[in-house]
Amino acid sequence: MANCEVFHLRPHFELEQHQVKEALRILLHTIVFQRALGPVHPAERDSELFDLTWVECGDQEVARKVEEKIAAFHTWAQRNPGKRGQVCLSFYEKRQRQSWFSTAEERLYWEQWLVDVTALPPPPADFEEGNAFAASSLRAQRRQRVQAALEECLTQIVEKVNERRDHIPPVVSGSPVTFPFDITVAGDSGPGFGLDVLATQRGFDAAEARRDLNRYCDVLPYDDNRVRLGRPAFPPGWASGSSSAGAGSSAAIADGGAATMPLSGGAGGRRSASGSSGSDAAEAGGPGDLEDYVNASPLFSCGADGSGCYDGERWAYIASQGPLRHTRDDFWRMAAEQGCGAVVMLTNTVERGTTKCAPYFAEAPRTAKALGRFTVQTAEVEELLPDLHRRTLVLEDTQQPPVQPLAQHAQHAQHVQQQQVQQQAGRTRVVHYHYSAWPDHGVPASPQPLLRLCEELRAAGQHGGPVLVHCSAGIGRSGVFCVLDIVSRRLLGLLGSTDEAAGAAAVDLAALVAHLRRQRLGMVQTRDQYLFCHTALLAFVRQLAQQAQHGAAQAQQPQQGVQGRRLLVDEGCADLSVLKGVANTTEIQKLIAGIKLLPNGVPADRTIFLPNNDAVAALLAEVPIPGITLDTLLPMLPSLGAVISDRLVSALLYHIVPGSQTADQLLAEATLPTELANVTLTFAKDAATGGYTVTDATGAVANVVSEPITACGSTVFVIDQVLKPAELLAPDFPMTTLDEAVAILGEGGAAAAAPTPSP
Repeated sequence: MANCEVFHLRPHFELEQHQVKEALRILLHTIVFQRALGPVHPAERDSELFDLTWVECGDQEVARKVEEKIAAFHTWAQRNPGKRGQVCLSFYEKRQRQSWFSTAEERLYWEQWLVDVTALPPPPADFEEGNAFAASSLRAQRRQRVQAALEECLTQIVEKVNERRDHIPPVVSGSPVTFPFDITVAGDSGPGFGLDVLATQRGFDAAEARRDLNRYCDVLPYDDNRVRLGRPAFPPGWASGSSSAGAGSSAAIADGGAATMPLSGGAGGRRSASGSSGSDAAEAGGPGDLEDYVNASPLFSCGADGSGCYDGERWAYIASQGPLRHTRDDFWRMAAEQGCGAVVMLTNTVERGTTKCAPYFAEAPRTAKALGRFTVQTAEVEELLPDLHRRTLVLEDTQQPPVQPLAQHAQHAQHVQQQQVQQQAGRTRVVHYHYSAWPDHGVPASPQPLLRLCEELRAAGQHGGPVLVHCSAGIGRSGVFCVLDIVSRRLLGLLGSTDEAAGAAAVDLAALVAHLRRQRLGMVQTRDQYLFCHTALLAFVRQLAQQAQHGAAQAQQPQQGVQGRRLLVDEGCADLSVLKGVANTTEIQKLIAGIKLLPNGVPADRTIFLPNNDAVAALLAEVPIPGITLDTLLPMLPSLGAVISDRLVSALLYHIVPGSQTADQLLAEATLPTELANVTLTFAKDAATGGYTVTDATGAVANVVSEPITACGSTVFVIDQVLKPAELLAPDFPMTTLDEAVAILGEGGAAAAAPTPSP
């Protein structure tokens, strides 16, 4: 597929309904005849509508196949007057691929011809009756334009066939039509599903110029909406991750992808370090020098200008093809530059004997895979479901200077500092989700694994940057995932709302698919996948209804035993599994459990701001011990004495607020008392992003990066920074001993009297 030649016939045809069949018949038969290398019996045909003579190869099966597809397109055109459709004729060769137990046949496409057609609506009847001469002149002008376009396209076909021969596979058949072909038209139920939705006049010049970097010759990013290496893909405010609905990212991003800026790291592999040429074509997203090309598209959940966005909706994705062996370094460079902290993989490397994606990470824990510029280490692997795995990957850039996230404005300066903590010596941490039970062009047996995947991403919240999602082509399975993730986030944000219009718009899947297709061609590839989106959405709504019924039932029951349940320590607390599923808070949970801070846990009726893993890493960077990590710190704590442990206990108490409160309740209170005596927090809503922030006593601002999590009678918000009552090593840092903390968080529901801080 990487060597597939694509010929896009120009100009675009505007045909009257009665001209559609004849024009397509002339073009398609001419293409097939020109590629029929066998013993054909050519037959000349005089056009019934145009002053043209064309040739067909004289094969009845070919004629039947062509006429069948022309009829299908004509039917679609009659139902969709004025809409632009496309006919694609593809030549392929059949190859046998040997697997362990059988021989599988695969199609390798080596050439495609694209014809764009708009079937014009007929003139109004009163125009025909009252302006017979004008109507006749209009038809004559249209016929002349079509005649000229057909002559030009026939010339193009002959020239292309004579010029481009190197890609033709060996002749192994003696039949008249040497190579098998198929024709895809608007209205098909296969990969061409819904071409009326994706019809567009936008170009693919960059993708067509770099065919060696595309897995499939017909799945290409638009010139004006493609990820470009060395340039930020999203404007300010997108993928910020601070939305209360759990945007899942806080990327370091800058003004649109057309801004001129140098590459952030060394070149690596096939590319130069020149970046964009700075030409007008490059600035417009066209080919430029093409050293920035990668087959991937930035996706906005709603209008990039904020139109059609729900409160706090700034969810960003990058839809990519599965990497080829020679584009794996580009894939990881893109992930690092765009600040993608989460990668979602929805394909296997090999399916039905066909390679769908080159292996780009090590599957087993504590192993590494060297790709070239990048080495990918797998730190840990966790099975969430039998076919859904979560891996923690460490990406190491071997070039100097190492790649850095692209940040150009102050809004994300704090995120960049946290990323730099992670990227010491060119190392970047990425969470990788792999769902392996989804057949290509098909649908999963159940929507539950995908809903669980979306839940994992929402719970993890702050991954940093947009979510990078890929299958094999980056349009079918990837499109379904994006639809489900966006709609589920919207619905969770609308819980409790009585706005019926907003609810109906949130679940308008046709509008959302069309929106995604305007950003990447063919998103949600087949009708079955589109129907599956509805099935999964229905399952999610039922799941929400069951949760609401369960919550109402619990609210009516006596709160017997609630005060005795202890968050973070009590394995008997059923809600604890919710918190354990928040993968991005494993470090703080390890810290609490590893050195027995708060040995009695946290009682019910509290609000807890739980720092994520990035926040813990940033805190440890302040400890004056070179190369310190949590794993190396834990064994050292006994020798460091009470000074460090008391500071950590105080910091933990500072993250706990009396009362289990919602975000609206916290906003109403604004200044929050904490379980650390005489030190408060400030809770606010960011007007720019719609997300929530928590400001500590030092003036540092943490973003809330997840939806509220209910666990053991308390409410948990995941934040992207450790809250500090004072600078960590300052003499006036409040010191609370372990015994005092136990007394504060006693078995009773209310906070105990404030202890006297240690000197």
